[in-house]
Amino acid sequence: KKALVAEDTVFFKEVISKFLREHDFEVEVRSNGELAYRLLQIEQFDVLFVDWLMPVMDGLDFVKKARKLDHCKDTPIIMVTSLKDVESVQKAIHAGIQGYILKPVTADSLEGQLKKLKLI
Repeated sequence: KKALVAEDTVFFKEVISKFLREHDFEVEVRSNGELAYRLLQIEQFDVLFVDWLMPVMDGLDFVKKARKLDHCKDTPIIMVTSLKDVESVQKAIHAGIQGYILKPVTADSLEGQLKKLKLI
């Protein structure tokens, strides 16, 4: 299983990556949406974890662009963010996410999302 983590905060990159590796995922990490999107154009993943508030390209724009790639139309995308207002959640769902994790990210929140998506 392969996961792409697009996250600019070192702490959350480490939390998410460590959890995924402990659950037998091969993990690629990128620090902004643009770098993650470039990788996504040439590689396929089983799940994407995307921070909303990132430099260069934010998570919402990343999701919208990712959904236009043929090989990524059905890939589960989990938004990781501190934005919890209803409007933000609705925007993310409309863009094509399957999961929404509020920061601070915990092992329980990661496990819950991956179990919901039947990835663990």
